[in-house]
Amino acid sequence: MKLRKRHHECPACAREAGGPDPGPDAYMQGILSQVSSCGWAVPGVLGDGDAPPWAYSVGLWASYGHPDLAAFGRPLSQLAAIIRPLCTRAADDEGFDIGDEISDAFPARLAIRDVHDSWRVASMFLASDQFHGYIRPPIRQVVWADSDGNFPWDMRYEPGLADAQPMLWLPVADHPPGTWTRLARQP
Repeated sequence: MKLRKRHHECPACAREAGGPDPGPDAYMQGILSQVSSCGWAVPGVLGDGDAPPWAYSVGLWASYGHPDLAAFGRPLSQLAAIIRPLCTRAADDEGFDIGDEISDAFPARLAIRDVHDSWRVASMFLASDQFHGYIRPPIRQVVWADSDGNFPWDMRYEPGLADAQPMLWLPVADHPPGTWTRLARQP
């Protein structure tokens, strides 16, 4: 099912969430409102002592037939700055595909990878799961390069960033043990 095409530059889509926790129903209502007016929303998870922050789009699949996007391991404002322009490109039919590298959307180079289905049983994409119900649309991971332009799969990738981004293109069972596999196995 596809919703009609929405205006994707509205102010509601550009605002970051803030203030006290509105509760799950109000939070989902905010996401539904943004998807209805813009075509997508970008919820985020602040992270904690165990996991870095992450953010992902909700609604690209329903509104435009494009896989939703997820990015990890930077402050939420930077993650939104990564995802939002790519959502705009998807909405404008300026697509990108798995394996593409993008150098004009964010100061760091970006690469697009497919999220393996085994990660979809984890609660990492809870707002997407609630929005779509039983449907699990495809999600693509937007991977950012380190300051030298290396990606996590490159031998010279900065070792201190090794746990910042999961490698969701790998099945959960094949992913190196750590923060992200613990998150994937939580009920």
